Amino acid sequence: MAIPLETVRRNIVAEMKKVKEASKGRYYPAWFAYPSTKIPLRQAKTKEFATVIPGDKSTYVFDDEHAYLNDYATSRFGWTWKKGGWDCMRHLEIMAAGCVPLFKGIEECPAASMVAYPKKELEAVYKRWAMNPEISESLYEEWQRIMAKYFLGALTCGAMIKVSHACVFGFESEAPSKILFLDDRIPVKPDYQSMMVLIGLYEAWPEAHIDVPFEVPYLYDDFTGPTSQLYGRGFSYVKSIPSGQRRPTINIKDAWKALDSYDLIVYGSVKRSQPGLLAITSKVDHAKIWLFCGADRQPHISRLNLWMRLGTVFMREAVTESLP
Repeated sequence: MAIPLETVRRNIVAEMKKVKEASKGRYYPAWFAYPSTKIPLRQAKTKEFATVIPGDKSTYVFDDEHAYLNDYATSRFGWTWKKGGWDCMRHLEIMAAGCVPLFKGIEECPAASMVAYPKKELEAVYKRWAMNPEISESLYEEWQRIMAKYFLGALTCGAMIKVSHACVFGFESEAPSKILFLDDRIPVKPDYQSMMVLIGLYEAWPEAHIDVPFEVPYLYDDFTGPTSQLYGRGFSYVKSIPSGQRRPTINIKDAWKALDSYDLIVYGSVKRSQPGLLAITSKVDHAKIWLFCGADRQPHISRLNLWMRLGTVFMREAVTESLP
């Protein structure tokens, strides 16, 4: 029996709250997410394995994003495993294309990391394939359905933001109507977590007023500049946001003056970008200040203890077992 999408989301929220408790109130978990506008069309499977093998640079042959995603879309399986952190855009690119991940080592992933992924199912897929790589079409299609349910439930950018909002404010809470997004480094230094949070705000609440004082031109679909020099050639994030949703740039000083008008103030990367944080936290309800950390390793306890006093923290690579 298929698991309803709403059940998937409620289960993930329950797991997020367990992480908050295990971290002694310091943070909720976070994860990378995938832009809905980048999901490729489903295609017939014409080969068993996708071209890219993580770590084997001889297989990194794609200069074109469409060709890269098409390779996953026409493959039954895609290899993936831990990269810098457990969470990785490659996992999402495979799932977005309707390809089933072969995730070697997923059983070693800390309980508080990758909570939005079907980790038990990914482990079962790999073990079953390793035992006998002859997979029937019916079993393969069942694996596809499981991956799609979790992908749509919480792994698109908009779903990730909605699940996070439900975790903090409840599923029945009103959507925010005015949001301030802050990351003064993202215009020149792309960061997956921060970018996916910003994309997610637009996807989750397309009617909301979203102020972005530090412009990120490469994320909008009217961007005409080169992408080859962007991190990862811009795959899976460039031109993800419809330009019609972009508002005129607000001056940061005007944003400070209007703090009371925002329902959410979101820092996409609190470890590397904190414009005005100490001033904002003294004036705004901490539940409305979201601090995302997308680092590959959980920061030092001194940072975690500070951030939890300043806002609601979301930690990508969370390891609660190491916390005092």
